[in-house]
Amino acid sequence: METYTITQLTKMTGIPSSTLRYYEQEGLLKNVGRTPTGQRIYTGDHVKCLDQIGCFKGAGMSLSELRRFLRYEENLENSTDDMLALLENRRSSLRKQIREQMAAYEHLLCKLDYYTAVKQAVESGKERPRWGEYKKKRYPLDL
Repeated sequence: METYTITQLTKMTGIPSSTLRYYEQEGLLKNVGRTPTGQRIYTGDHVKCLDQIGCFKGAGMSLSELRRFLRYEENLENSTDDMLALLENRRSSLRKQIREQMAAYEHLLCKLDYYTAVKQAVESGKERPRWGEYKKKRYPLDL
């Protein structure tokens, strides 16, 4: 089994050592071994856990939700309903956030289009376009 020091894990994951210690303190990283001199020793399981934490944090999960999720994972037989409810709630929140972000992105595309046309009109001495014409347009989301 391959092991890693905190410095190696920080370089491998990009997660600061202070965050790794915090995750351990908060119970998100469990069973972190120690050398006889007290140096932390991490395993591949810790790397997998950090990947999972990163994914769920990216989905907007709070530390409290992460803690609950990891607790549920430890006791799957008795926690699947709770885990599914937690994940379903996160999915619902994330979908709402994505819709809001997409609407904001479309508005930004519209403003870019409009102000590009304004710039072109100013540079060519033509009449400036009207905002009303642009805000009615639909823009493909070019992600």
